[in-house]
Amino acid sequence: MSYQVLARKHRPKNFSEVVGQEHVLNSLIHGLDQNRLHHAYLFTGTRGVGKTSLARLLAKSVNCLKGVSSKPCGNCDHCIAIEQGRFVDLIEIDAASRTKVEDTRDILDNVQYMPSQGKYKIYLIDEVHMLSQHSFNALLKTLEEPPEHVKFLLATTDPHKLPITILSRCLQFNLKHITELQIKRKLEDILSYEQIPFETDALSVIAHAADGSMRDALSLTDQSIAFSKGQIVTADVKAMLGIVDTQMLDTLLLLILEENTTALIEYSNDIIQAGKSPESVLNAISECFYYASLTNFKMLNLENLPCTTEVLTAITQNYSLDQLQLYYQLSIKAKEDIHLAPTAQCGLGMALLRLCAFSLDLNTPFQENTAYSRSQVQKKNEELDELKAPLTHSKKESYSPITSIPQETSHIDNLTQTQEKTLHYPTDTPSPLQEIKEINLVDILSQHSSPQVTAYEKHLEKIDWYQISQSLGLKGTVLQVVLNCSLFSIDNNIYTLQAADSIKALITPNSIQKIEDALSKRQGHKIILEFTHLNIQNKTTRPISTSQQKIKELETNNFSVQQNQENIADLAKVTSFETSSHNTPAQINQQQKEKRIDQIYQSLKQNADIQKLESIGFEVLKENIKLTTLP
Repeated sequence: MSYQVLARKHRPKNFSEVVGQEHVLNSLIHGLDQNRLHHAYLFTGTRGVGKTSLARLLAKSVNCLKGVSSKPCGNCDHCIAIEQGRFVDLIEIDAASRTKVEDTRDILDNVQYMPSQGKYKIYLIDEVHMLSQHSFNALLKTLEEPPEHVKFLLATTDPHKLPITILSRCLQFNLKHITELQIKRKLEDILSYEQIPFETDALSVIAHAADGSMRDALSLTDQSIAFSKGQIVTADVKAMLGIVDTQMLDTLLLLILEENTTALIEYSNDIIQAGKSPESVLNAISECFYYASLTNFKMLNLENLPCTTEVLTAITQNYSLDQLQLYYQLSIKAKEDIHLAPTAQCGLGMALLRLCAFSLDLNTPFQENTAYSRSQVQKKNEELDELKAPLTHSKKESYSPITSIPQETSHIDNLTQTQEKTLHYPTDTPSPLQEIKEINLVDILSQHSSPQVTAYEKHLEKIDWYQISQSLGLKGTVLQVVLNCSLFSIDNNIYTLQAADSIKALITPNSIQKIEDALSKRQGHKIILEFTHLNIQNKTTRPISTSQQKIKELETNNFSVQQNQENIADLAKVTSFETSSHNTPAQINQQQKEKRIDQIYQSLKQNADIQKLESIGFEVLKENIKLTTLP
């Protein structure tokens, strides 16, 4: 006797053997036991969840010689014939191959005749959504009022393609995905019955790869038995499916955490050469980011982790919630581009580099304290080295991690060296912030009457808020707030910013706290942040209020009240929210872009070829010049 595959051999013979789908089984069992049978049933769901099996069980239940029941005997001639696929009154039709209206009419011509053997004539139409529109129209009347001896059982994977007129004439049952636990338990029962040795972890891998389909799980089980010579071994199953094992994934994630791009690319090439598919690698990485997000949201008791708990903890500690969301999105989107890549190594390598590119702020150097950044990086590297230690001593050479590059040549140190060049001032020259603290308010008031720029404004201009905004390492809406603000005033450790109207709604206590933390970290001491539009009291901003307090202190030094009021008014003009001339970083970017467009436009106007074209009626329009990146 020829070999019969597990998916056919172990097809459910009664409703109790069906895996999952309790919501459908309850309706069918109660309807059969109470003899409340509908004339048309529609089973929908993805592949391998039991649509055809339930339809055949329903046909067996209504045609069993012992009567209509939810528990057919399985021993009578009708039950045996239905199981073997030779029952005359069960007409199975493949709608994918018989889509024409002529085929439907041939079927309907025989509906009026009584069944030959059973009590009911059953029409089982599989993939019914493949029928043509004319076929549906021909089926409508018969489907609505068929003879009493006829039952229609329809099955489809895409119910949205069915006309609403067909859906309204059927009882609809939507079959769900089967859970991994249910698939695993069913496989254990089948393999125990077949007396095939297996490893429990291997069945978990198969259940996960089946993606909710019992038929896929049984097919993979057949393949695993053949691959492992009559048994099911976890290592062989992972090799067969091209799944990245835990040790490989741990090493890969640690290299991503280290931002060691050189070693990362080399190791990704080793993974591809080991026969692992790029899709499986990206699936495993995205799963890790998913479980790390769950951990951040205090969801414990996680099962079937793709990586070790130590590496998952390291990811949780080093990446914030918004970073995990971004990296998860990058991982799953990268799978869409894999088939477009020249090679598998190229596609996977670029996907991994993209993760590092969003982690390393390559376009803006660190503006933090050098000693602070070095200590943080050193601490992080020490923690990752501890996690890498057991991987380094692994017996499997192909899975051994690649040692990270020395710290003195790492990207972090290169950035901190850049910081030393850009932030540190000579010892004999005070920094702009130090100079502002030494400015006397009387000097500011006395110089305001002249048409020249005040000393206060001169020193504010020395502070490059554009450079500061680019160095804070902020992201998302908080970055947009900083880019669309200008430095309004500095009073000791109080920074006052003037915000554009378009982003005032984004200024929340949370965003203010993040900006304060970033500024404090950059300056090395506590910074308090204020916004002009949040401190308006009686049309007077905080800088003016602060100036009033200082002038009251100067009043004791023979300043008259009238003179103080005039000085306050003058200072109000200087620091007025409406008349401030400071530009935001976003405006600076736009100005640089417009300046560059003007230069390009002028060069085009002077070009001889362009001038010839203009002489015959053509025109160069400045608004059509677009820049993708600034030079």
